[in-house]
Amino acid sequence: MKIDTGDITLQDSSHLMTDVVVPRPIAWVSTVDENGVFNLAPFLLLWTGEQFPDGDWFSVGSYRDGKKKDTIRNIELTKDFVINVVTKP
Repeated sequence: MKIDTGDITLQDSSHLMTDVVVPRPIAWVSTVDENGVFNLAPFLLLWTGEQFPDGDWFSVGSYRDGKKKDTIRNIELTKDFVINVVTKP
């Protein structure tokens, strides 16, 4: 099957990519804010060190109103985060 991504919307293209990776590896990204409050956010970890030898990465969106989510705000503030990969057990 060939799919011309030029013929579909960016959102449909994103859904296609997440639908073909099954089961999706899950990661929890932990951060801490300026008051020492911990934040733990779930992510579908699709890009790993196998594709990007410099390390694993994840993408943090924003709220519909454009406000940054806690995860990215905390990372920008502290420059620190931990990716916790969920194992099968």
